[in-house]
Amino acid sequence: FRLKVHKSPRGIIPPMPRAYGWNRKPVKFSLTTPCGDHQIYARYLSDMDRPVETEGYQMAPINYVEEGWMEFDAGRFVVEEKGDNPGNIEFCMREWEGGNWKSGLVLEGVTILPRERAE
Repeated sequence: FRLKVHKSPRGIIPPMPRAYGWNRKPVKFSLTTPCGDHQIYARYLSDMDRPVETEGYQMAPINYVEEGWMEFDAGRFVVEEKGDNPGNIEFCMREWEGGNWKSGLVLEGVTILPRERAE
């Protein structure tokens, strides 16, 4: 997931809202593979270093990229050939348990990248 959390940016027309509401509960990034494996990672978006292990999740790996964008790893999987219909990959990003309004988050997209090719 490629995200940007805005903090009162200047010079953007129209101006983006400031980020708020991302501090009560971590955002969860989940991935379900065709064989049914389910992985969940989490990260607080307002305080990236705040641990999520107390919430029962593993910390989502993060890569800081250009101009404030962040890339979060939602999981890893292997695709095995199974005839004509190999199955579906499901992925999700969510946070509703905090119970408050949220603003200032931009989701640019989701990318599936090969890490390495299995021989």
